Amino acid sequence: MGTTEKLATFFTNTKYSDLNDDVIRISKRHFLDLLAVSIAAFPEKGGRIITEFVQANGGTPESRLIGSGIKTSTTNAALVNGTLGHLLDFDDTAPSHPSACIIPVLLALGDKMKISGKDILTAQVLGYECFKRLNEAAMGYDPVLRTRGQHPTSLWGTVAAGVTAAKLLEQDVDKTRMTMGLAASHAGGLSQNFGSMTKGYHCGNLTRAGVISALLVEKGFTANKEILEGSHGFYNALIGKGNYELDVITKDLGKEWLLSSKGMNMKRYPSCGATQRAIEAAVTLAKNHSITPDQIESIEVRLNPTRRSVLRFDNPASGHEGKFSMTYAVAAGFVYKDITLDSYETDKVCSDTIKKVIDKIKLIVWDENTDSETMQRTPVKVKLSSGEEYTEDIINFRGHYLNPLSDEDLEQKFSSLAKRAGMNESNINACIDIMFDLENINDISQLMDNLIIR
Repeated sequence: MGTTEKLATFFTNTKYSDLNDDVIRISKRHFLDLLAVSIAAFPEKGGRIITEFVQANGGTPESRLIGSGIKTSTTNAALVNGTLGHLLDFDDTAPSHPSACIIPVLLALGDKMKISGKDILTAQVLGYECFKRLNEAAMGYDPVLRTRGQHPTSLWGTVAAGVTAAKLLEQDVDKTRMTMGLAASHAGGLSQNFGSMTKGYHCGNLTRAGVISALLVEKGFTANKEILEGSHGFYNALIGKGNYELDVITKDLGKEWLLSSKGMNMKRYPSCGATQRAIEAAVTLAKNHSITPDQIESIEVRLNPTRRSVLRFDNPASGHEGKFSMTYAVAAGFVYKDITLDSYETDKVCSDTIKKVIDKIKLIVWDENTDSETMQRTPVKVKLSSGEEYTEDIINFRGHYLNPLSDEDLEQKFSSLAKRAGMNESNINACIDIMFDLENINDISQLMDNLIIR
């Protein structure tokens, strides 16, 4: 039995009762987190554009859009809701961005088909498992993908979105294999587009692709059933022979849930995951030592080559570019002493005070001989004009799976972002209640009833 068939068989046969309490708990938390950042993206310029575009182009009214509540086709809903989920770069990381690839599929098909919370959670967990296992198989090659301009989310996420849709449609093994094959042919996403709205669109594009693939296969459309291991398939074509380990994909399948053992990180700050440690370090230094921008003589930040290649906007000219700028991340931490969505308004990113601090920052790339554990660290050292020096080295940042946000923190994140977007209190409370009790909800469309800004 080949790798694609092994995975498809596992996905097809797994039931809600096979899930343990930990993966159910984690899934519900990440579901709520993705909803928070999606609703926050709705009133933003990119969110309005993608919503208005779909509204203008019509579509059979089947599934609703987050924020507007507009009914459109299931595939259009996946496109919009997937884009909203990743537009602000405030969604979770594992690394890459699983929830924005999986949850929009659940919402699009779930709203149309009136799917129960237990079936939604089952498909969600399996979508995560697919995403993380595909990623693990090529983890050693991940830095190369990122450095050469490939957005890995668009690789693992496209197949995972297809698997999620296949599970909701109750496809058998052969259909699931073909859905994976068709979805894999959509894989793409270029990191040259980081720092623009198109990065968010990557997730919208792939979630739509996952839904389209499953729906086409349901109608009899065919695809190759050995897409992962095939000589001309997913890994050989996109990763390259010798750069992946197929056995990793199915190792301990059904015995170990990677969602639990490997974890996923939530973001405290609405910026690229590679900036989270440095932001927290800068904020901590600024608060603990009451540092003001005029006191700073110099700042040094160490980071690994992959992060350096991704965080390439040293003098960002927009909010989107600011999310992929290590210099802005650190400068803003010292200047604003907290980082929120408002910190990524272009006028704040380009303020004179920020520019003066950016000019004092030196980025130092870890030497290639540095051990892998140290290479993941991002220490920040600040020297003051008085001669004092302070260093902060955050490892498990707040929101890291080894230092997770509490349920109360997560509720606060959802509430504050939803209020900022204009959602009323009753809808906010209803969404939170539904999410923490999702396994007992008979119809996920109850959630969509409340994901509306009136």
